[in-house]
Amino acid sequence: MNSSEGQFGGFAFHDRVLLDDYMGQAIATYRDSGEPALISSVPDGRLLIPTIALGRSYPSSLHRGLRRLIKSWLPDSLPPDVTIQGVPDEYRSLVEARVVESERGSLLFLINRSGYDWKVDVQPRGYQAERVRLPTHGAAHRLVRRTGH
Repeated sequence: MNSSEGQFGGFAFHDRVLLDDYMGQAIATYRDSGEPALISSVPDGRLLIPTIALGRSYPSSLHRGLRRLIKSWLPDSLPPDVTIQGVPDEYRSLVEARVVESERGSLLFLINRSGYDWKVDVQPRGYQAERVRLPTHGAAHRLVRRTGH
């Protein structure tokens, strides 16, 4: 898949949907057919419509080129829900983080699908930062506290 500027944006070979007509702006297209792979609802819109299975673009996660392409489309004013530092870019798609909130508290879940151990600094938006050791092909969790702002 290529970006609208023609640069490689990642793999897009699973579960394609080809469109004859669509509204919006093509952010990326399939290299072999030129059909839209990612569509923005409007030029300044915040709705991204994929015509591929995004989560399966590189065997089980987002290829780094596709992550960069999606990040370049997102406005700077939209901060990430969770920032993770300590994982090289080529393995970043294999590390997931989620915060599960409930009335009793909030739990940060981390999953490492890579073949390496990582010590990561995790910053969930609205919560205190955590330093966590992630085992190879493993998971970790922490209770997290909201920040004052």
